[in-house]
Amino acid sequence: MEARILKRAETSGRSDDNLESARKRFRTFREQTMPVVNALEEVERTQREEGKADGDVPRMHVKRIVADGSVEQVWDLTREAMDSFVKDDVLSACARLMKAVDEGDAEAYGKACDPALLVNDEEEDESTEGGEKDGEDRIARIFHEYESARVQASPDGPTDAIRTPTVTQKNVISNAEVDVQDGTHAVVSYDRTMTLTIDGQEYECEPNRETRVWRHGEDG
Repeated sequence: MEARILKRAETSGRSDDNLESARKRFRTFREQTMPVVNALEEVERTQREEGKADGDVPRMHVKRIVADGSVEQVWDLTREAMDSFVKDDVLSACARLMKAVDEGDAEAYGKACDPALLVNDEEEDESTEGGEKDGEDRIARIFHEYESARVQASPDGPTDAIRTPTVTQKNVISNAEVDVQDGTHAVVSYDRTMTLTIDGQEYECEPNRETRVWRHGEDG
């Protein structure tokens, strides 16, 4: 690594590309950065052990990147690691969205939506007066569509699929494909399979292929 930095110094023009500065940075890395990395890896190990019984996955993920390749190779590894975090976040967001649908939680569903999603092409922009109320109405219509699909999926028609304490639904995501674009946008496609439980009897519906676009905003 020292040899690489000295080689880079021949053309970089950087004042800190010298042996003394390099060794100082390495010392800081060993003494200050690595203890933090080791602590985070220990958190990940603990979460993995605690989650085995419940089937949970660790919330903490530490990626080690081998930096002895070319700049391009190291960058590719870094981008791959960062994209994996984005993919995990996107799939988790989709799971939360489906949970909101299952529980009929329109507020949680709306918080996950970009305001533009709630704009009808045939109506005015949400920035106009009354936009917030209109957005709530559109979320209600989205939930109505989910409810209609649930009713149609009932084995004995609408009368058996009315939401009651003895009727529950669960949407499961599978075969997901995530395409990360520019680090801030991701397109995810997946199969959504709804399972209805009516008086203890489960009915699995035909899967639907859905596509969603997620973006990283100021609030996450």
